[in-house]
Amino acid sequence: MITSRRVVVLPAFQCSRLRRQCRRMEAESENSAASSTGISPRIMRLSDRVLTVHGMRKMSSDKLEIGFDAIPRAVGVDTGCEVIDAQHRQLIQLLNSLAADFMAATTGDFDLAIDRILQRSGDFFGADRAYVFLKQGDGTLVSNTHEWCRDGIEPQIDVLQNVPIDATPWWWAQIKAHEHLLIPDVKAMPAEAALERSVLEPLGIQSLCVFPVRQQDEIVGFVGFDAVRAQRDWTADVVEFGITTGKLIAIALERSRMHQALQESERRYRTLFESLADAVIVTDSQSRRITDANRQAVALTGWTKAELRSRTLTDLSPPELVEQVRRQFATFSATDQVMMAELLVQHRDGHRIPVEIHSAGHYVAGGRSMTVGVLRDISERKRVERQILHMAQHDALTDLPNRALFGHLVESVLSVALRDRSRFALLFVDLDDLKPVNDRFGHGCGDVLLKEIATRIRRNLRASDTPARIGGDEFVILVRNLGGRRDAVNVAEKIRAAIAIPYAIEEQMLQPSASIGIALFPEHGQDVFTLVQRADKAMYRVKAAGKNGIAVYDDTDDDPSAPATASNA
Repeated sequence: MITSRRVVVLPAFQCSRLRRQCRRMEAESENSAASSTGISPRIMRLSDRVLTVHGMRKMSSDKLEIGFDAIPRAVGVDTGCEVIDAQHRQLIQLLNSLAADFMAATTGDFDLAIDRILQRSGDFFGADRAYVFLKQGDGTLVSNTHEWCRDGIEPQIDVLQNVPIDATPWWWAQIKAHEHLLIPDVKAMPAEAALERSVLEPLGIQSLCVFPVRQQDEIVGFVGFDAVRAQRDWTADVVEFGITTGKLIAIALERSRMHQALQESERRYRTLFESLADAVIVTDSQSRRITDANRQAVALTGWTKAELRSRTLTDLSPPELVEQVRRQFATFSATDQVMMAELLVQHRDGHRIPVEIHSAGHYVAGGRSMTVGVLRDISERKRVERQILHMAQHDALTDLPNRALFGHLVESVLSVALRDRSRFALLFVDLDDLKPVNDRFGHGCGDVLLKEIATRIRRNLRASDTPARIGGDEFVILVRNLGGRRDAVNVAEKIRAAIAIPYAIEEQMLQPSASIGIALFPEHGQDVFTLVQRADKAMYRVKAAGKNGIAVYDDTDDDPSAPATASNA
């Protein structure tokens, strides 16, 4: 008799299983008075631990069950919440092992990982065949993608390819409606499954069980087990395992899909250099010294293999970046994570090469942990990125900054000027009578003139000043570090004079000219929009007064009824 018992309240389904075992033992232990019937110790999962328990039924004198309890005997490790026996414990170990195998598998090992799970699970449950089917193309066909067969069992993978899903409607309806489909006897399948039976019987299948593979609530395939040599009933362990396997395969498929999407993204941005060979460097994980390098690494760095072996990756970095690189590698070593970063490698001759580095993982050699790093030269990608950025921010004809870039530059100068109370000016330059040139000589000649005007503007500005083309014949100029109004007028006069130099087109001398309006910060506005608008208004006053002149904004420019006056510069 057990004394000093500690009672544990169990979930109903656990109690039911223990009760059934207790009832089977009643024939061996019957009492006329109220008593308890116990069973042999069993392993039980509770919410946070595993206990060895005795199941106890409380019986009244008239043999009615009046209670049930369980007495903990030993504490184990956490594995779940149901009664298990030794075989189930082996199943849990198998699931843990297969899950770890899946999680560790790379995309290239994905098929091998599925093959391993089919072989080990099929062998564990005594199945004759284990397989995975996945939908193909637009989802109207399904194919047997992976298969394991016991010795002497004929494979069917070559036969079961691109099978129309609508050829087995009952099958798919069952998979969609339930977490599993168990068929203990193929010959006894219901009449509505006649199509499915006609497929299964020629394959020699007597019993089977299948489990859906779902991704985002959509069934993308199924995993299953066949009994060919004899019929069999599928146990709860098989069901639990099959459901979990379907989820594992779904996770692996999602990982594969994400990896493929990443590869596609990389291909889009790396088409110019994806065919280049990569440099591979092996380092000691502790000392971080290079232990081996391939010929691409020699070409990338300019150092021989022998010379590389006496260095670390930080030794290959520019001096001012050594600490940053050291911190990056320290973080990688501490977390043991796969690392991807962009670094600068300093070549032996001193020039710097942008690279993308991938840590390819760790392995043990000679008792030491080694890290493999793959370095890819991304110089061409960086050049293209700079070129694309330049094209997005500059006028295609004149190569001057465009309206967007000019706006960002003025915003930056404005924020500084608001803090340090410095002064600057915006000059709005509009070429006079460009349309007659286009009409007479064609737009090609007009474009040539515009490029010449842009060159003249650029040559007559200081390095601190910024010109931009914001329209067909419109230019703006940011003039920084002004001492006063006269400085801005002097710059404008210099630009106007440079533009006015005659220019020959098709043996005809042209006399270009420009109307220039000036707005000053802070006198004429505290934001970019206002300053540009008022410089534009001053320019139109010059146009109205006869063109080819300079005007500084004043309040009359806001009065449309005010008469046009000559330059007030």
